[in-house]
Amino acid sequence: MKFGCRPADKGEMAAPDHTDEHDPFGLLEHVATSLGRHFYTYVFLPDGTFETVFEIGAAWESFLGGPVPEGVDDDAAWMAAVHPEDRELYDELDAPIRRGEPVDAQYRLIGFDGRTRWVEVHERARRGGDDRIVVDGVVSDITSRKTTELALEAALRKADRIARVDGLTGAYNRRHVSEVLESELARAGRSGEPVGLLLLDLDHFKRVNDHHGHGGGDEVLREVTRRLTAAVRNFDTVGRWGGEEFVVIVPGTLDDDALRAAAESVRSAIRRAPFALGDELVVVTGSVGAARADDGEGADELVAAADRALYTAKRRGRDRVELASEIEDESGGGDDVEAMRVAQALASASSVREGVSPIHDEQVARLAGLIAEELALPAELTRRVRLGGWLHDVGKVAVPDRILTKAGELDPHEWASIRTHSEIGEELIRRIPALAGAARAVRHHHERWDGHGYPDGLAGETIPLEARIVAAADTYCALTDDRIFRTSRSHDEAIDELERAAGTQLDPWVVAALIRALERERGRIAELLRGVA
Repeated sequence: MKFGCRPADKGEMAAPDHTDEHDPFGLLEHVATSLGRHFYTYVFLPDGTFETVFEIGAAWESFLGGPVPEGVDDDAAWMAAVHPEDRELYDELDAPIRRGEPVDAQYRLIGFDGRTRWVEVHERARRGGDDRIVVDGVVSDITSRKTTELALEAALRKADRIARVDGLTGAYNRRHVSEVLESELARAGRSGEPVGLLLLDLDHFKRVNDHHGHGGGDEVLREVTRRLTAAVRNFDTVGRWGGEEFVVIVPGTLDDDALRAAAESVRSAIRRAPFALGDELVVVTGSVGAARADDGEGADELVAAADRALYTAKRRGRDRVELASEIEDESGGGDDVEAMRVAQALASASSVREGVSPIHDEQVARLAGLIAEELALPAELTRRVRLGGWLHDVGKVAVPDRILTKAGELDPHEWASIRTHSEIGEELIRRIPALAGAARAVRHHHERWDGHGYPDGLAGETIPLEARIVAAADTYCALTDDRIFRTSRSHDEAIDELERAAGTQLDPWVVAALIRALERERGRIAELLRGVA
């Protein structure tokens, strides 16, 4: 029998004679059969027909799930068993081998017993005399292996989907949305159709958690996801950006009118009806910042523009839409020097009350900036990272002195008070337009990579990048500073601590960049000292 050949090509087949000549003791037959393989050789004759000259191994009935009924041609039975979805592949196998090319293929057979089996065919051609083509082949039953492979592929696809979906809300997570945004921007660069981006932040969400617990807050976040998904087109992308912040990618947004309409649709979807939490109805609103990508504008720039618009919507009263193209640049722009002076003044006030070195915040800001440079982040994001370094602990101005300066272990109530500083700091600097860009870094710099941080319990890439950078810089500086409650560590000890914290407390990618930045700085200082000497 010739596997992989259409019956129309079938000629007079010579009866195989392998028992005595090729396998006198039946050993090859036994081994091939036990492996579920059938070995064969056939010859293409000059008139286009073929004849089988050798075959040994598993009987073809084992591949077809039983004997061929009487009166049915063997090759016709084989071809009829080929799975309908694999028929085109099967029909194409003959042409390459006639050209002397190798054939390697896998396809399915539906047997007489109703079972579907996978077979794998390998054929190699060589020239014989009289323009004959001699083909050596093997067909194997790979059903068990293929079943395992398909199950593994399905598991990997499921794992990848889980890795791209927010576990709480079912919306796409930050990682997936970022990849989609990059892809849409690349496509827009080819088609010329702009991409719109909406950032939505729920207003006063902390009150929901305070009054209804995190369970109530979680239910609001899930319902927000459902409403957003229903409010957008089926080819728009809805994701959870982090905490109570959501993102919608709106491809093909041709002008600001279309962008505003999409943003208002999203805002209205949140506000249109109260949220049912137990027996109580709760009104939740959201502020939306919207931006469109111009030619050549990257993902970071687009997110930064939508971010600025969102902060403007918050400052102008919440529950509203602001377009990046319609607001003045309130991120600081040319007033960077003044913004840094304000940040330094606020940071100094916080440091004095906490009893730490006044240069701690400056060190965090500088190191955070070095990490951003090591990661080649855009200028605006690097600016926000530096501001976040200066301002990360500014909320401690509202924490009582007796707690800030306590040398002993804090009790649970005191810890709860300390942990409010990140939210207080965010609220404080959001009121200062030139500093508002650092709000997310301030709020989230105590989140942990494993999700066990505060205030929102964010995990992994749902934590804003600027916050992850400030967290790593702050950790290194805190380890190498003398504090009221402990003495400082050496540089090498601090690096060991950072590496242990990577993957649990800190982002491993950011920690690696921090270590590279520190090594580069140490090398630069050593070079300067050699020059002085």
